[in-house]
Amino acid sequence: MRPRNVRHLGRTLDAFAPDVLHQHGQFFDLTFMSSVWARRRKTPTVLSVHTRLEHPTRAYGKVLASADRTLVRAFMEISRPHVVVMDTPMREYITRRYRVPEQRMAPIPVGVEPPTAIKSAGSVVRERIGAGDRPLVLSVGHVIPVRDRLGLVEALPAILEKRPDAIVVVVGHVYDDRFLRRSEELGVRNHIILTGSVPRAEIPCFISAADVEIHELQGHGLGTASLEVMASGVPVVAVVRPDNFPDVVLRSWENIVLVRPEDPKMLAEAVIRLLDDPELAGRVAAGQQRLVHDHFTLDVVTDAHVALYERVLAASRSVG
Repeated sequence: MRPRNVRHLGRTLDAFAPDVLHQHGQFFDLTFMSSVWARRRKTPTVLSVHTRLEHPTRAYGKVLASADRTLVRAFMEISRPHVVVMDTPMREYITRRYRVPEQRMAPIPVGVEPPTAIKSAGSVVRERIGAGDRPLVLSVGHVIPVRDRLGLVEALPAILEKRPDAIVVVVGHVYDDRFLRRSEELGVRNHIILTGSVPRAEIPCFISAADVEIHELQGHGLGTASLEVMASGVPVVAVVRPDNFPDVVLRSWENIVLVRPEDPKMLAEAVIRLLDDPELAGRVAAGQQRLVHDHFTLDVVTDAHVALYERVLAASRSVG
């Protein structure tokens, strides 16, 4: 935010002369600088809040919360943006931290490009990792403290009791290995396959190989990886609220499978039921695909953004 950068950004925006300014991320220097520019030029702003400023370590969490309630809130007061709300937990966070009124929040979920799942690619993946025709539980994404896979490991003994040949395939880098240590204690480590990081283009191949996908088990919401798997026709089991998305209802055993947090028995029962009943798994998968097609594809999300820009611009002109 040096004066030279502020002037450069101002000249760039003046030359472009936007009708609406859309900011991404509430805590970046570009957001702060463009907020000042928008206030001076009386240009309406839209802000997408992608990330909650939170940390699992209590001390860091307090520092972030303090910065959120002072610095970030102050700049949001300057530009008074209409805020794109991607899910219900984010709406609650925005209300709590920034005190944005309901009329300035627009529920628009994240958009996804449904990957193309090719069964032949799934067969290649199974052969490559030595899975054969064993039941395959896929878990997509890096292993980090907020997606630690501990719940899945806790459920694995009960899954293996019914399906002793089942395997869990974790696709992503392991930054938090507590789940591996716990799997050793439970005697199920040999049923877990780690691929490490793989190119994004290969993810659909692993999805094609899966019978079930699980990685959102700590109640933080449903991310793009889950939505992409849902769009691919593989049933997803997750710990998430039925009202996770404003104006969209998640119905367990219809368009997703919902389980309670920290309930390995319920999780194991859900996985076994899906593995034992391919017809049911197919119905859930079809419901997921309809859900994503109706609410989360890039076309649908783009139309929602354009409609928001039109509303914001109309309101600005009526005031002006």
